[in-house]
Amino acid sequence: MHLLKLLISFATTNSRVGKVFAGEELRAQSDTVEQFTSYTFRVNAVNKLGPGAFVETADILCDDKFKKPSQMNAPVVSEVNKSGCKVTFEAPAEDGGAPIQAYRVEYKVQGKRQWMEAGITKNLELLIVGELQERSTYVFRVQAENEAGSSENGKETDPIVAKDFVAPPQAPTDLTVADITDDSVTLVWKHGEGLDLTVFDGYEIEQQDEGQSAAIRVAKGIKASCDYTISHLVTGQVTTFRVIAVNDAGSQKSEAVATEAITVKQTRVKPTVAAEEAGKTLTVPAGNQLKFVATVTGKPTPDINLLKDGVVCLGRAKISQLHNQASIVFRNCSKADSGEYTVVVSNDSGEVTTNFSVSCLDVPDAPTDINMSDLQDDMSVKLSWSEPANTGGSAITHYVVQQRDAYADKFQTIADKVEGTRAVAPDLTPGVTYFFRVIAENEFGRGDPAISGLLSVIQKRSPLQIADMPKRTKMDFSRPCDLSMPMKPMVVKERRQAKFSVAFSGKPEPAVTWFKNNEPIKRNNKYSISNVFGVSTLVISNCRQRDAGMYKCEATNPTGAATCEATLSVMES
Repeated sequence: MHLLKLLISFATTNSRVGKVFAGEELRAQSDTVEQFTSYTFRVNAVNKLGPGAFVETADILCDDKFKKPSQMNAPVVSEVNKSGCKVTFEAPAEDGGAPIQAYRVEYKVQGKRQWMEAGITKNLELLIVGELQERSTYVFRVQAENEAGSSENGKETDPIVAKDFVAPPQAPTDLTVADITDDSVTLVWKHGEGLDLTVFDGYEIEQQDEGQSAAIRVAKGIKASCDYTISHLVTGQVTTFRVIAVNDAGSQKSEAVATEAITVKQTRVKPTVAAEEAGKTLTVPAGNQLKFVATVTGKPTPDINLLKDGVVCLGRAKISQLHNQASIVFRNCSKADSGEYTVVVSNDSGEVTTNFSVSCLDVPDAPTDINMSDLQDDMSVKLSWSEPANTGGSAITHYVVQQRDAYADKFQTIADKVEGTRAVAPDLTPGVTYFFRVIAENEFGRGDPAISGLLSVIQKRSPLQIADMPKRTKMDFSRPCDLSMPMKPMVVKERRQAKFSVAFSGKPEPAVTWFKNNEPIKRNNKYSISNVFGVSTLVISNCRQRDAGMYKCEATNPTGAATCEATLSVMES
């Protein structure tokens, strides 16, 4: 009996798939299945007598023949330079049942979204040449491809910087502990021999406390100097520090150089001070800068103070200290800076001092204490004075003496090369009132003048002699002293002039004396006293705070005395 046809159907509803007739290829295809659904297929033969028994398959899951490869792990990037690198990777854990046909390598700039294809290869590595930008940061990934398609995006690498390889730096040397306080430690070291500073990124410092298994980084990027102070430590804390040189943006590090265990506690050492110019006189032209340098040691770090002529010098000199070197700088020096200086260095352990002198080279100050003698028979006056308090750092070469009529505008020189402190003003005119002034001169020029008080020239006359005059009883014309124009309190600003005047009378003519705070006042460049026509005038030039006080005028003659007084107040300008 001949086979007429085969009937093919699938469960679960026994739907007929199709028919295969005698003489055709014994195979069939179903286009009505759904993915991920299980089916059972069966076949039976049919002839003229009818259908035969069915033969069934096991459950068949409707799915693709092959799957995509599994996700790739992050590749390894090596041999990095400024424009390329080498990317190596491993095959995926699962190939999806079909051979891997190719690997796709991709990269992107860190922080950007767009991925760029570096290349496709059948090998487990890819060399990238000339595609990267120097100093840019990249990440890489790989996809595997088979007959079913590409795997999902591979895992990304850590960021890689495109730059040429830099060798690890040389380790630092000579690490020492320079200072310890109750809450800080200062370390000092030297660069390792041959350290390439062009690629050097700095030093890191790590701290490991006693009893701790791991160190912590307390500083990084130390590049300007080979020293560092670790602060905010705990008193009594025992710890160790180590210094590491770093380059290539931190990717290359030297071996660590460590200190011994340190106890954080202030060390105490008595201060010392040493200076090459100690005990010497330092000269400086006016307007220039003067610098005194000393080496100062001691723990804790000593305080430095400066005394001038035994008094604390505030504000005029700038004192700075770096490590063990102290500097005292005077800017724009003047004669006021001349004097004896004492440098006081002190800490909790003691105090030491050193000294130096300053002489500012300038024109001299004004002479002082100008005195005038009585008018001589030849109508001359003898003048004397004291040399300036400050000669400007140079010997006085000579003095210039000048005079001026009180009602004239200009002084006239009467002696221009006076070597001592005495001179004579000759040929004075009777009835004229004079001022005199004296100027000191040294190799740097003439200084400020000192001006005398007023001198009124009254020519002496011989007494009139009358012979054989009858004797008469002497009459008493004396009259007690009287001050008819009392002084008034005065307030002036600094550097201004103050003037007190008092009108006096009496027979014989009273002698007038001025006092400040009950001390007699002498004529000099500060005080000018004149007694003209019964009026006594005291002029105080260039007033300062020290000139304030009680001023008194006293007139005396044989019949008695009269006084009046007033206060002078000087306001800051």
